[in-house]
Amino acid sequence: MTQSAVPVDEKTELERDIDELEQAISDLKHRYANIQLAQQEQIVLQRNRNELKQKGNKHPEIRHELKMIQSRLEELAAILESQLWKWDPFWDIVRFMGLGIAIGWGLCSWGR
Repeated sequence: MTQSAVPVDEKTELERDIDELEQAISDLKHRYANIQLAQQEQIVLQRNRNELKQKGNKHPEIRHELKMIQSRLEELAAILESQLWKWDPFWDIVRFMGLGIAIGWGLCSWGR
C-alpha cells in the first residue's frame, strides 16, 4: 500500500482553504443576485417616476408618490454602491499573489 503524498495537516489545511473559497464564491453570488434585484427595482422605479412626472405633479398624491420613489431610488443607489465596493481581502491576496508569482517568473527568466 502507498501512503498519501500529502500529510494530514496539509490536507486539512487544503480542505479549509477549499471551504473558504466555496464560501467566498457563495457570498459573491449572493451579492451579485442582490445587485441584480436592486438594479431591476431601480429601473422599474425610474419608469414609474417618469410616468408620474409626465402626468404632472400638481396633485398631492402624485407629489407624495414621487417623493417616495425618489427616496427609494436614493436608497437603492446607496445599496448598489456599497455592494459594488465591498472590500474582500481574500481576492486581494489572490490577485497580489498571482502578480507576485508572475513578477518572480519574469525576474527568474530575465536573470538566466
